[in-house]
Amino acid sequence: MQNTRLTLSVNIALLGLIVAVLMSVPLWGFTRLFPLTPVIGYLSYIPGFVNYILVGLLLLFSAVGIKQQSLWVLVGVLFLLIFFVLQDILRFQPYIYMYGFMVLVAVYLGAFRSTQKESHALLALRIMVIGIYFWAGVQKINYTFYTELFPWFIAPIIPQGLENSELVSFITLLVPLLEFAIAFCFLHPLTVGLGFILATGMLVVVLLCLGPMGHGWNSIVLPWNIALYALDIVLFHRAKFTTSELFKPRSFIHVLALFLFIFLPSLSYIGKWHAYPSFQLYSGNIQEAFVSGINADAVPDPFFKGVMQEGKIWMQAWTHEEMNIIVYPEEEIFYNAAKSLCGRIPEADRNKLMLTINSRPDWRTGQYKSDNIYPCLTE
Repeated sequence: MQNTRLTLSVNIALLGLIVAVLMSVPLWGFTRLFPLTPVIGYLSYIPGFVNYILVGLLLLFSAVGIKQQSLWVLVGVLFLLIFFVLQDILRFQPYIYMYGFMVLVAVYLGAFRSTQKESHALLALRIMVIGIYFWAGVQKINYTFYTELFPWFIAPIIPQGLENSELVSFITLLVPLLEFAIAFCFLHPLTVGLGFILATGMLVVVLLCLGPMGHGWNSIVLPWNIALYALDIVLFHRAKFTTSELFKPRSFIHVLALFLFIFLPSLSYIGKWHAYPSFQLYSGNIQEAFVSGINADAVPDPFFKGVMQEGKIWMQAWTHEEMNIIVYPEEEIFYNAAKSLCGRIPEADRNKLMLTINSRPDWRTGQYKSDNIYPCLTE
């Protein structure tokens, strides 16, 4: 690729992918307690040692791609990413979705070399960034985010005694609008500067709140936020484009970006598209699940005793402690994980094991419905 912006963008994606894999190694293999949830069932039967060889190849191809963005190396990265996601949908985290699309853009350019295609690819990547900020902001406009998630999120940086102040309440109300505003600022070169200011503030808050000086939680999203901010600079700083160019379809890759990052997330509101590729992470707008009815003394693996809270195993605590990720919040994954526990507890206790799935909260009231399932008693 001759375009410096594109070269840097792809390098950001490949480096981000390497960091993401290294920070969640158990996620990519078989030697873990949380079960695979494959899209294509037979992929889960691949021998464990083969799987780790493929993980090594993914890291190797990504590293080589940073040095030399050859078409076949990038095709290898894309193929392996698709394989791993089809083998386990839990790996379809929002940052993997973003990096995967960026590698696809690079493969598209490698296959169809032209200055015009590079222009279209840049527009596609800008649409991706705008879509991420837009939907991340929109998804946060809900009661649960305002009253529970964000107050918890910013607790490490709020002086004691100000937690319930009017200032904090006002800031909480503004957060989704500010994230929403970043997307709109990036729609035109004249407002990009303001977008950088807002994006910088957002990055600092995330690093402080989730980093080691804050909650020390879900560290894998910190490099993703840094990568997204780096893309802001690479794709929008002193860039020449118009709003109409962004949204007027010009090529396959441009149309695909509009479809994946602007249209599909809207379907999450009617249950036709998953939460994480709709950028609902840390939105308070997702399903949650836990397993109860387990006698801690009857669980042979000490790991589960460590993640139990008041007799419950929350799915997000399980995946965070084991793999440094937050569980992909879909019912099939919840059920599959609960079902896997049936073989790990004494037979006499299995009929007591209950999976509770809390639906997405109502955006106006925070109310949700709970479904109780006894996975050990179902086929």
